[in-house]
Amino acid sequence: MPTISLFNRQRGLDRQRGFTLVELAVVLLIIGLIVGGVLRGEELITSAQLNSIQTDANRVRTATFTFQEKFRALPGDFEEVGILDTTPLDNPPTGGNGDGRIRCADGAAGDCRLGSANDEAVQFWVHLGTQGILETQANALNENGITADTAFRTSFDGVFTIKHGIDTQNFLDTERPNDLLMMVGTANDLSSQANDKPILSSRDAASLDAKVDDGRATSGDMLGGSSSSDGGCRDDETQSGYASDGRCALAFLF
Repeated sequence: MPTISLFNRQRGLDRQRGFTLVELAVVLLIIGLIVGGVLRGEELITSAQLNSIQTDANRVRTATFTFQEKFRALPGDFEEVGILDTTPLDNPPTGGNGDGRIRCADGAAGDCRLGSANDEAVQFWVHLGTQGILETQANALNENGITADTAFRTSFDGVFTIKHGIDTQNFLDTERPNDLLMMVGTANDLSSQANDKPILSSRDAASLDAKVDDGRATSGDMLGGSSSSDGGCRDDETQSGYASDGRCALAFLF
């Protein structure tokens, strides 16, 4: 009996000694796989969101070209708005001045990407929405202009705006004062009429630029920048022109 008792006591002590090295290695391996899977999942989500920005930009381009093909004018700049289907609207849309440029009210220059209802840069989205070419908040835009609720949004929680020229200091060096450009800025802060508040990290901007354009912040069909007080998107010391740890708004050449 004493022998059996000692044997059982020894087995109990063995159980209390904890995991073996092999068991610990297995546990650590499982933890590593879980962490790696989570990180990889986050990378895939970010990649999908970045791709969606380019996809949304192409949707706007396609809708604009479709409108031009039908009406021989740019949406927003179109004068003969009486022939548009205004069924979705409570009040008639505002026509542009027909000069071939999308600017502010009556074709005037200035900051109005996030402007009032009668600005061409706002009526651009109204004209497209009334024709069913692009799904927009046409009636709300026609009544209230661009707000956080009415703006054309990206899945990256950003806002698309459009106008000829760029009205923000950190994009002016791209020498595109007369080009039609889509700006993409954050929907969380619409305080800048230029829509130049950063939407994503400079690393993500550089990654997207390299995938869809020339990989440089100041050239090609995609540009990176930000308002003078936010972001730090640019760094001339890097090959791409994007900072290693900044924030960017984007501009897409039409």
